[in-house]
Amino acid sequence: MRHCEDDTMAMERLAIPPEFSTYAEEKGIFTLYEGMLEALLTARPECPLQFLSHYLSMDRARMTCVVVYGPPCSGQHSVSKLIARKLRAVHVVPERVLREDQSPAGTQARALAKEGKEVTPGLWAAIIHSRTQQTDCQDKGWVLEAFPRTRKQALALQSKGVIATHFVHLECPDAVLIERYGGKRIDPLTGVYHFLCTRKRSLAPHTPRVVLLGPSGSGKSVQAAKLAHKYNLINVDCEELVQQEMVSGSSLADKMKPFTDSNMMIPDDMVLSVVTRRLGCLDCMSRGWVLHGFPLTGNQAELLAEAGFRPNRVFFLNLCEESVKERLTQLRVDPISGERYHLLMKPPANHELLNRLETHPHDTEEQVSKRLEIHREFAQELEDVYQLGQHVNADQDPLTVFEVIESLMVNPLPILRPVLDE
Repeated sequence: MRHCEDDTMAMERLAIPPEFSTYAEEKGIFTLYEGMLEALLTARPECPLQFLSHYLSMDRARMTCVVVYGPPCSGQHSVSKLIARKLRAVHVVPERVLREDQSPAGTQARALAKEGKEVTPGLWAAIIHSRTQQTDCQDKGWVLEAFPRTRKQALALQSKGVIATHFVHLECPDAVLIERYGGKRIDPLTGVYHFLCTRKRSLAPHTPRVVLLGPSGSGKSVQAAKLAHKYNLINVDCEELVQQEMVSGSSLADKMKPFTDSNMMIPDDMVLSVVTRRLGCLDCMSRGWVLHGFPLTGNQAELLAEAGFRPNRVFFLNLCEESVKERLTQLRVDPISGERYHLLMKPPANHELLNRLETHPHDTEEQVSKRLEIHREFAQELEDVYQLGQHVNADQDPLTVFEVIESLMVNPLPILRPVLDE
């Protein structure tokens, strides 16, 4: 491959170091800007500077605002109380807030309730807004139980700037609710906590930096091509980069040649030089990239990070060794057309074509077993380095695998929260 300096504008080196975008995303700079603007427009404080100063002092990443709602006897109180304890948030019960609120709105609402009249949505919104603006709710977040109950109440809360990050709707058949009302059943909390650990999608600028890991035959090349096509990413194939470097006649190619001629692994620093040169080009830095074929070891992953190229999505394509061997050892190549076939999934059209097909030297059972052994040796190292990597079952149709990867890619990574013991 020609050096970036000699290629087209899309292949020019970017003057801004790669650490810039990594730092901005790791520290949440763009998301912080988005959150500050959203908070200002929602709260509309009298003193914006003082408000933003307080906003920056809070741990907004861990502050969750939850509304729990459902029919009577659906477990709203139990679920709300348990969520508040696990998240260390403030449990806000509207009736309790109404009793304790000493503002004019609270006094007026209690008077209406005493007369048997309905408290207006505006009064409820004012009371709850006042409670959620107190220091404990602002520092820890809040869990609002069984409110709002109507669309008007919900709109009134929004107009006051009381907006939840999560809405938990408890559903249950009528027959079960009737039995619970009679005291025959207790509602357990299932699945809610995992939902509350998700983050909302952000509109902040985001440059995908994807690494696909997995054994040979797990479909990394196929999935990389699909991601590159749909999201306009640069498909960075390490094996292809090395081959291009070898025919370039560069000094680095001369150093790598003895290793390739001896069928030995090329030293990490040489491969890293080829990969980072490509990742540092303007098109990769501006559009994002999907890398496969590297890193293969924990040391390579650490070297890649030290060079300033940290992926923000890592996918482990899991495939058992039996399936790998079935996929690779059944591959055949037509020496005339160069077309690739698979004896099970893409068989040749006739016996004449079948008889002239050849097995690529890399796809023999012996070579496949060696590659699997290497992968097995370093798989745990890679998982230790990429602890937030997401595992995908690759023993499925390629379109199904792509749908799973895509869903994991477009949704934010879950927040790691400390969970209190029962």
